[in-house]
Amino acid sequence: MVSGAAGDVSSITDGLRVTFGAGKADMSPATVAALHSLGQAVAPNEQAALNIYAYAAGAPDDPSTPRRLSLSRALAARAVLMSDNIASTRIYVHAMGSTPSAGPADRVDVQLASAARTP
Repeated sequence: MVSGAAGDVSSITDGLRVTFGAGKADMSPATVAALHSLGQAVAPNEQAALNIYAYAAGAPDDPSTPRRLSLSRALAARAVLMSDNIASTRIYVHAMGSTPSAGPADRVDVQLASAARTP
């Protein structure tokens, strides 16, 4: 958590969206608090699992850099959720890099997943 970090939180279907400053994986106190709130709501239901889809803006000729940054963001979000007693086996991380999608390029979407994960 970084006091002056850029970032916002909004609701999405079955979860929340956390945005980040360009090129950063730092979370603001507000984004950490929102993740804690979600984690505390989900933790008691041991059948509930979460998907973390992380994105990062990047140049088309360098897919590695945004993939690594999106992974850093996903792992930071996972760490917050794990601190609320959600086992890592209930959190599925997806580092999407600069994969085109609807929404801001620099974000993490955390959504409820089904209890049974298909490989």
